[in-house]
Amino acid sequence: MNDVQVRSGEFHFVFRESIWLHAVVGTCVTVCIWDQEKQSGGMCHYRLPLMPEAIALGEHADDYGSCAIPNLLKKFKHTSSTPENLRAWVIGGGQVHDGEYMQSQQIGDRNVLVALATLAHFGIPIVGLSVGGNSGRQIRFNPKIGDVDFRFVDDAPHEAENRRSVQEYSPCWVYVVSARQVFTTTIEKAFGNDPSIHIHVLPDLESVGRYFFHQAPHALIVDAQYLSSAMFLSASSLSEPSLPASLAPTSLALAVEQHPLPTVVVADSVTPLLDGQYRALAQTVGHRILVSTYQHLSKVVASAIGLNTLSAPLSRHAQDSNTDMPTRSAVQFSGEKVHVNTSKENKCKEGKHEGVLGGKDALDGVVLVGSSTGGVDALDVLLTQFPSNMPPICIAQHIPEEYSLALVQRLNAKSRLTVKEAVDGEILERSHVYFAPGNHHIKLVQLTDDKVVVRTTQDLPINSFRPSVDYLFNSAAKIQGWHIVAALLTGMGSDGAKGLQRLKEQGAFTLVQDEKSCVVFGMGRVANELGAVCKTVPIQDMAQAILDAYLTPIPELSRSRKDIVSKELR
Repeated sequence: MNDVQVRSGEFHFVFRESIWLHAVVGTCVTVCIWDQEKQSGGMCHYRLPLMPEAIALGEHADDYGSCAIPNLLKKFKHTSSTPENLRAWVIGGGQVHDGEYMQSQQIGDRNVLVALATLAHFGIPIVGLSVGGNSGRQIRFNPKIGDVDFRFVDDAPHEAENRRSVQEYSPCWVYVVSARQVFTTTIEKAFGNDPSIHIHVLPDLESVGRYFFHQAPHALIVDAQYLSSAMFLSASSLSEPSLPASLAPTSLALAVEQHPLPTVVVADSVTPLLDGQYRALAQTVGHRILVSTYQHLSKVVASAIGLNTLSAPLSRHAQDSNTDMPTRSAVQFSGEKVHVNTSKENKCKEGKHEGVLGGKDALDGVVLVGSSTGGVDALDVLLTQFPSNMPPICIAQHIPEEYSLALVQRLNAKSRLTVKEAVDGEILERSHVYFAPGNHHIKLVQLTDDKVVVRTTQDLPINSFRPSVDYLFNSAAKIQGWHIVAALLTGMGSDGAKGLQRLKEQGAFTLVQDEKSCVVFGMGRVANELGAVCKTVPIQDMAQAILDAYLTPIPELSRSRKDIVSKELR
């Protein structure tokens, strides 16, 4: 069976073909969607939630969940799928390395929330979910038969999964909001054989608020008919919905400020939540909203309960700014118009990103950077975005000798890392950046104990440059057993392009700065022509792309006893 790796910023759709789609995620999220009738499915993998207005539609749009998920759904539409036959899995959104870099922005949680919002807008039920926690996840998905499973990529305790395991065997309170007897009877029958689920029926959301502090529910089930009638929404008021008194900020709304209430909207048939409906409901229960029919209800409720493992809630303003659907263009699906972003597919088909990282404090890799014309400003952007805990970084920048030390001192004052000119023979250390001194090459040499030192030389210029990027890259290609990520930034000429190609051939993950953000797109252009590039990104995204590449190895999934898949989502 063929295997396809779906990297960050990519999605892959398969029609009636049995293959394995793979992904490894930390703060990123993968969404797997399956059509049981057509025996087709796809996976998207994104690293950020909502594409900013300032970023033009293009090859990088699928790095954002608000674009990637609708673009994947278009593939189902093109093969005549109907929403009634689709189901989804959402996996990822962790805070890897204790969220040191991302915690203040809660990127992992926001990535999850945009998946919930987008799938709710299209009416797609989420029948499997594993999100949050402090570990990355390695996922595989067979889009022909709908098998989705994953394992954690390290041996750390997984509090989120442990909490969910406890919930499966301890009482879970589920409140049901509906005034229809037929609806409540159906829900009670659906969970009648599950001793862990305790159902409590209430007539409206206002009643939920009164009971909330007596017994906070693990999840809420809302009758879609109640939702429509209670909110008095019409087509003309969707953009600015008006709330009746019963849905104005109440004790329930105040409670979910601290404890968002996972909510499942249930209907007889697929019911996409339009923008106004979603926002109005979210004002009361928070943004952890899913949709379901009776057919998938038990699995969707289990997914909703799993959302309690996400970290502390975002502020109301942050939620609104990061989970509302953008309104650039419209896609028609199942008769409902939902506003979404559009973009062309972004496929990185070249090269492999391989190697398994050690623990947080392990020294088992290096980041290499080469730059020339425009590189001073590019390095300023890059180094000021890195977190304090990074592998060693080695940089070859074309710069006159008299300006080299001043640049290093300036960047050291602005970066969380220790930025310095390399000293001949020193051992590479984490959280240090080693610049080639003016008019000197730097190269890496691996010692017999697998430690790596940096050497400074005045060997002859390479490509008319000293320091030379190729000189640094070619030396790193000789290192064995280290995880290498290399980036080529703005610059004139071709220095570094052949070295980048050699590194890629040795298993390194390679990146170049995109033409739009380059002062001169010379080195990167040649690297692309040589097929030396795994991914092209704007300079403002380069730090995160390097971090993702370093933190996200792609080992093969194994089913050996030593490497058991820890959870199966079906």
